[in-house]
Amino acid sequence: MTRQRYNTRQRGVISALMGSCSDRYLSVDEVCELLRARGEAVGRTTVYRTLERLAAEGCVAKVSGIRGEAAQYRGVPVADDADAVGPMGQLRCERCGRAFPLDCDMLQSFVHHVSHEHGFLVDQRRTVIYGVCAACQAAEVAAAEGEGAAAGTAATTVVGDECAAPAPDHAGCSAHPGDGGCCRG
Repeated sequence: MTRQRYNTRQRGVISALMGSCSDRYLSVDEVCELLRARGEAVGRTTVYRTLERLAAEGCVAKVSGIRGEAAQYRGVPVADDADAVGPMGQLRCERCGRAFPLDCDMLQSFVHHVSHEHGFLVDQRRTVIYGVCAACQAAEVAAAEGEGAAAGTAATTVVGDECAAPAPDHAGCSAHPGDGGCCRG
């Protein structure tokens, strides 16, 4: 038996909030806090049930929490033409929690390979790759350089514009900001 969908005021408020949060994942408690900050009194159970329904309808993306935490949700961008956005994966930063769309030919190749070689159809809209975003990497490098300078040593040695760190240690080095890697990567 299918439950009837009601367009209640609470659902509208939660839906609008999630629509404005398409760049990061939020827990149920974070959604409740944001609603309270906006002067909206919506119970935690209502928020949870509404997010679950919105996820089932494809209006929000749901992922399992990092390191066993509770599930988290983010708004899914809406396009006038459903094919304009198309199926794409997501990158999720484990430090700041932000989500980034992953519309990449390599992902398309991977999905094609899995489908044809393994007989498994990947739902790209629900594919999430966890890692650390460029901004958080840069903050970590800056913090490490600050600690290294305080100790009298540099965290990353740069010779000219090249990174002199050994191969495993140079990913995301400051010698090439913006490209996410090093010249020797």
